[in-house]
Order: sequence, then C-alpha cells, then structure tokens
Amino acid sequence: MMKRLAVPLLLVLAVLSGHAAEITFQAWNYHMPGEREFYDRLIADFQQAHPGHSVQFQFGEWEGAHDSIAGWLQDGDGPDLVVVPDMWLAEFADGLAPYVDDLPDAMKAEFFAVLLNKAHYRGHNWGLVWATSTKALFYRTDLFAEAGLTAPPRDWDELLACARRLHHWDSPYGLGIPVEPTYESTDNWYFFFWSAGGEFFDENGRAAVNSPIGVASLKFYRDLARRHHLTQPEPTSWSRKETRRYFIEGKVAMHANGPWLIADAAATNPDLPYAVAPLPVALDRAPFRPTRATQVITDHLVMPAYCQERELALDFIRFAYQDRYRQAFCELGMVPEKQTVAASDFFQDDPLWRTFVEIIPDGKFIPLMHWEPIELAAQQMLYRVFTGRQDVQPALDELAATMDRQVAAERAAE
Repeated sequence: MMKRLAVPLLLVLAVLSGHAAEITFQAWNYHMPGEREFYDRLIADFQQAHPGHSVQFQFGEWEGAHDSIAGWLQDGDGPDLVVVPDMWLAEFADGLAPYVDDLPDAMKAEFFAVLLNKAHYRGHNWGLVWATSTKALFYRTDLFAEAGLTAPPRDWDELLACARRLHHWDSPYGLGIPVEPTYESTDNWYFFFWSAGGEFFDENGRAAVNSPIGVASLKFYRDLARRHHLTQPEPTSWSRKETRRYFIEGKVAMHANGPWLIADAAATNPDLPYAVAPLPVALDRAPFRPTRATQVITDHLVMPAYCQERELALDFIRFAYQDRYRQAFCELGMVPEKQTVAASDFFQDDPLWRTFVEIIPDGKFIPLMHWEPIELAAQQMLYRVFTGRQDVQPALDELAATMDRQVAAERAAE
C-alpha cells in the first residue's frame, strides 16, 4: 500500500511546494512504424522519473509545420521544445535559445562531430540533432538477378543501363523518382547535382546551380523520365513517400531514399528482396567532377526563447538523449547521431544499416541560411522542367537569381 501511494504523494507535495512544472514537446510525423509508441514510452518514462512534472506531447504532420513554428515564435507562445529541420534553423534562430552551449562536454562528445556542429550558426549551436538520415540507392536483388545484373550501378552510365534492363511499361519501372512540388522531391535532384561535383555557391558566394555541372546534371535527371522513359509515369505527380511505397509494393526496381524505408519494408512487405548501395556518381568526363556524395538531412530539437520552464526542458533533453532511447528511435528508421549508438550490433551487423552509417563522411548539406524561399523556388523549377514548361538553363538561371537575392537580403539584414 505504501508503494502505491509513494508517487501520488510526491506529486501532491511537488504541487503544494510550487515545484511542479509542465512543458510541451512538438514533434512531427515521419510515418515510421512504431513512432507514436516510442514517444508515448519516452514521455511516460520521463514523467515516472520526474514525479510532479509533466510533458504534453503534440504530434503533427510536416505539411504546414513551417508556418506553425513561425507563428509560435512570432507570438512568443507555443511548445517549449520543437523539432525543426536544418534548413529552417537560420530563419528561426533569433527566436531560439542556444541551450546546446550549456550542455556537459561529456554529453556532446558522444555525438558525431559533423552532426553535433550541424546547427552551429552565428557563434552558437541552436539544437541537438533529433533525426538524421543519409541517402542510398535501394535496388531489387531478385530483379537484378533475373536481368543478369550482378552488381548495383556505380555511375550514371551503369544506372542508365540497369534501368533499361529492368524497366517494364506496366511495372516494375526501372527507377522511381519523385518530382511533385514537395520538400523531399528537390532532394532527389540534389543527389545527382552533388554526385556530379556541384556546389550551391561558388568561392565568391555566388549561386552556382546554373553552372555547366548544374545544367548537365539536371538534364540527365530530367531525361530519365522525359527522354528515356525509365521512371514511373508522370513523376511530377509523385511525392517521395508515394515513390517509396511503390518500391515496397514491388513496382519500382531502384529508388534513392533514406533508411526509414528499411523499417517500412520490414513492417509492410517483409519478403521483399532488396539491398542498398551508395548513390551512383557522375561520369568521369567534362563538365562533371565525379564525387561520392549522400545527402545528410538533420532535424533538430530546439528550445524557443519564450520557454518558461528551461530547467525542466533541459532535464527532458538529457533524459531523451540517453542511448537506450536514441537506439530505440533510430531503429525505427534513422541514422544514429551518437557514436555509441552507431557502434551497436544493430547498426554494424546489418549490411543495410551499415551502408547508411558508413556513408556519413560523404555527406552534403543544405547551406545553413534562410533556405525556405530557395526551396520553394527549386520545387517549382523542377516541376517546370519535368513538365516541359521551361528548359533547363533558363530554369536554373532563375533559381540562381533567387538564391543571389536571398544572400543579398541576409547580408543587408546583418
């Protein structure tokens, strides 16, 4: 009987003594099997370990997330902890508290340095990585064997050759690519841009997406669908989530995506025969500079400056980043941001997962700046190019002009 009363009694004493506190934690849905259950367990464990304190959990969809976060920061009222993508950090930094600077060095040393420093901007680190992904090429091993293909493509010539051998007009399609104007669709072009040696800006800070490398890489990417007809029909109507589903259903032979596809396939089509390989590089000829590359996307757990319960929020952060919780979360479909978790048997013994961890050093990032206007312009640029409304060079020239205007606006605001 005494054990049953212990926790409620502590809660009552905490409330009466004025020490009870509550924070709100806002996360966004990655649509990984078991994701909601993970959050429920994390919060229940934290509240059990911190009697009298509570965490209110909000779970939203990414569509509309940007405007919601912007509204909370403008109003000075909203969740105390929020997951924010790397490409919005610079835009929202003025409304955040740089809590990472105050965390113990021993805790920060557990992270991969490149991921810990990913949120470093204007002299501060604005948030720990909450979700990380690298990208690789998923391919159907059974279809490769049937077509007499013994290895995944290493460069664009081999990618084209494999897609031709694998493609069927009524599925499976050779290569699944998303071009619907959404955030993730632009990423799948960036894979080609970076693998060709492209950089968003040159050494003088001028936009370089419309360079010969940018133009040639986008032409190759567009031609997969419009000239060679080796993708699913009308890729401009397909998001990456939908293309991922097509691969899992067995309707696409190859598709570049993040590690969450592993857990998704295990839950929805466990008998699917597939493997993963690093993304193919560009051809070794002008104007390309073939480069092993993968996109590293990071979402960060940030603390808005309006947070009134900073100590409780910090307690929750320290609790949530224990290895056991980060291991459980990453096993749902994310690359570990902590070296200790990455060294676990789960990520080292499985060849699928090990590939995603091993390519971290090849990582390329979206520049840490106010990227949202550029991202939206890039989405529309791809749509116009793939629907034939605009040719590649003028489309990239317009995108470069948008990028240069955004850089100039940020410099003027400093």
